[in-house]
Amino acid sequence: MSVFSLPAEVWHRILEYVPNTENTAVWLRTSMDISMLLPLSQTCRRFRDITLSHPALWQSISIGVKPELRGLMRNAIVRSRPCSLSVHVRLAAPSEDDENWSEDLRGLWPEVSARLRELHIEVWQFHALHWDEVFECLYPRLESFSCGNAAINGSVREPFPPFAQGRISHLHRLSLQSCSVVPGCHFPDLTHLALLGNDYMQDICIIELLGRCPNLQSLILSAGGLRNMANEPYIPSESDIIVSLPCLRRITLVNENKGDPLRSLYLYLRRLPKHPDGSSLHVLVGNWVNSKPDDYLVDGSIAPVKTIYIGLKKSSQR
Repeated sequence: MSVFSLPAEVWHRILEYVPNTENTAVWLRTSMDISMLLPLSQTCRRFRDITLSHPALWQSISIGVKPELRGLMRNAIVRSRPCSLSVHVRLAAPSEDDENWSEDLRGLWPEVSARLRELHIEVWQFHALHWDEVFECLYPRLESFSCGNAAINGSVREPFPPFAQGRISHLHRLSLQSCSVVPGCHFPDLTHLALLGNDYMQDICIIELLGRCPNLQSLILSAGGLRNMANEPYIPSESDIIVSLPCLRRITLVNENKGDPLRSLYLYLRRLPKHPDGSSLHVLVGNWVNSKPDDYLVDGSIAPVKTIYIGLKKSSQR
């Protein structure tokens, strides 16, 4: 049987599982590579009907300054209606200076923000961040937000307008990589938090952030070693224990350098009140090696250097 005679429903399922291999953001669902949809739709009338009749194929959008990306973005926004969107935005991409990019983004973003389920922002330069165009709208559907720094040197030190305005306090998953700014608002619905490579964050700021996430279930934290302003390990006191985290069940402390990994956070967790239900808190302490942070979230995928059960009754399952 020729592949051309396959039912449209079968082709839809096949095309839904063509992943975008460049998506490495923590906790974001594997995005589809929609860049192949336009040339596929132009091969024949059969494939044109298949690709254009299924809005879910166009839900993953990459927004950049290249003209071909802008054209693909417009097509995807229209053809994916009324589905939710997963969007990857490159802010101030190097060697691609296009003054029309901001105007295009400003015109399309109100609809995009209203339909966003997942948003990953990749920052390339710090002197020309287009925060205003991205964050001046509301995000009623947004569940996952990730911000990564792709620049060679430095860390993202710009304030995050959505955090300051409290517009995404309903997030479920938050991942910040190489950022020095800690969100200041409360996250009552946040269940998954990842802070990766944030050497500029102070220990107390991270601990205070945990206190604003009362329903946190899973935490990934990596750093060269948390420090206070005097570059000394921070020792938490009883007054720093802001709130119990009754839903927290799994923590991954990833040590990028030699020495005691993330001593401050470990000491903080030791001081957390015991949970009345007696369930265990699973802490993995490992080295970064060459693995993606997501690998640490799957039991058995990477053997941790050390597995610690602290402050609670040991679980019957290991």
